[in-house]
Amino acid sequence: MLGEITVPIIDNDIYVLAVTQKFVIVNNSYEGILIFNKNLEKIDVYEICSDLMIYQVYSDYNTDTIVIHDAESGTMYIIYLRDKKQIVIKDQFLPYTEFCYFEENSFLLRRLDYMYKFSLLTGEVIEKKFQKEKIIANNQDEYIIELDEETLIYKNKEMKIVLSFSEVTTSIDVKNRYIILYDETYLELFYLDKIIGKYTVNQKMELRKAVIDRDCIYFILNKKNDTTENVIHKMTIDEVRKNSK
Repeated sequence: MLGEITVPIIDNDIYVLAVTQKFVIVNNSYEGILIFNKNLEKIDVYEICSDLMIYQVYSDYNTDTIVIHDAESGTMYIIYLRDKKQIVIKDQFLPYTEFCYFEENSFLLRRLDYMYKFSLLTGEVIEKKFQKEKIIANNQDEYIIELDEETLIYKNKEMKIVLSFSEVTTSIDVKNRYIILYDETYLELFYLDKIIGKYTVNQKMELRKAVIDRDCIYFILNKKNDTTENVIHKMTIDEVRKNSK
């Protein structure tokens, strides 16, 4: 596996990042997505529509399937990346949370206190049920519930997380017991509740999005005051750990 990689993306407002088994996906301004392999070599440009505004992108890691939600147009797109098959769903003009759970032929999303089950084959809503827990991040059966500002639950394990930076704009991701919490300037890497790595963003850049893969972290970084100058950056978890020493 290659180590640290940086790929510049110019004249393009990149703000969405998703990872599957074979692919890394970012938005292509407001028209579609750019598809890369895991070493950040671009392999495809996929057009969806004009004036696309992606509120969330959800990924089924093992099947290389993504679901894109555009709340401004009230539309969801199920895209099978391996064969470029697409299903379009007309939906409400309301955003979902970041929670998503994929099953064999369906996926679940949350909006307010309700869970919605959609068919992956037709896009239809096949179930809606009440769900109160505040799940703030998940990777299939790995989930994190927020109890209060300092207390998270990973599955059934209660954890106290103390950050070195402001919690106001903190984002979170989880995979294989690794947890990242970050804002525009700083990222901390945890193994459960033990901090094991840190990453400080270059002062000329801002961290817009970060996603954990099996043994690495992918970042979107953009130049301050110019969101059309970006880089996609990849570091192994070991590199993040060494970077913090």
